[in-house]
Amino acid sequence: SLKLSFGAGDLLLSPGAIQLVEGTATYNYEELKPEVITDGGSVEVKMGNVGVNVIPSLDGLKNDWDFKLGNQPMNLTIESGAYDGTFEFGGLSLTNLTVKDGAANVDLVFSEPNQTEMSVFSYSTGASDIKMRGLANANFSIFDFSAGAGDYTLDFSGDLQRDASIKIESGFSNVMIIVPEGVNAEVT
Repeated sequence: SLKLSFGAGDLLLSPGAIQLVEGTATYNYEELKPEVITDGGSVEVKMGNVGVNVIPSLDGLKNDWDFKLGNQPMNLTIESGAYDGTFEFGGLSLTNLTVKDGAANVDLVFSEPNQTEMSVFSYSTGASDIKMRGLANANFSIFDFSAGAGDYTLDFSGDLQRDASIKIESGFSNVMIIVPEGVNAEVT
């Protein structure tokens, strides 16, 4: 299991690590230095403990994580606040994927099929702009998307390998759902 607890800044995730996770974190406040907590087969990388009076404002804040993920089967959890995220999950082996964020701007792509069956893909967000592409490549059996106000694009292109159940809930927002021609979909 890998959990990434990230606050504000830029989070870039892509395949290519030999280990579970590898990469760099660039920050301009020592308090933002990530901590790595390992407990058996579980790893958590979390933003340092930032107090209320540590950073006077977000102006000038630099907190960038550029991480590569390994190809071994994993449960991946991402918890974040207000941030920009670019996630390329194509070719990984995600058994479960959970994303919880606040006011986010995220581009999430499965450019290639997930190498293992994913039980649940859960994404919950606040007021955000989220674009997801290649969702059929995620190879999930359940996709649960919950969102507040914002703009959301859910593109189910890719190589659909099995039946799946999808639940989408959203507040006052613009939701675009793209189902490729020829896909047997039942929409309620």
